[in-house]
Amino acid sequence: MNGNNLFNFKAHEKEITNIYLEDSRLISLSEDNTIKFWENDECKYTYFMDIFATSINLKDNKLAVGDTLGNVRFFEFNNL
Repeated sequence: MNGNNLFNFKAHEKEITNIYLEDSRLISLSEDNTIKFWENDECKYTYFMDIFATSINLKDNKLAVGDTLGNVRFFEFNNL
C-alpha cells in the first residue's frame, strides 16, 4: 500500500487525541482542552472544555465526548 499525503495543517497547540471524519466534516479533539470543527483546513468553531476529553463521536448533530474522569458528555450543536 502506498499513501500520498494530500495536505496538512496546524490544528492545535497540543497533541491531537481523537478525530472524527465524515465526508467534508472534520472534528478534532486535543489535549489543549478544545474541540475544533473544520471545513477543509479552516476552523469554523472552537469549543473549550473544562476538562481533558479523550474520545469523540457524532451522530445526528449530537456529539458524545468521553473525558478523563470517566464521564460521557452529550452536546447538541446546530449547523454541524
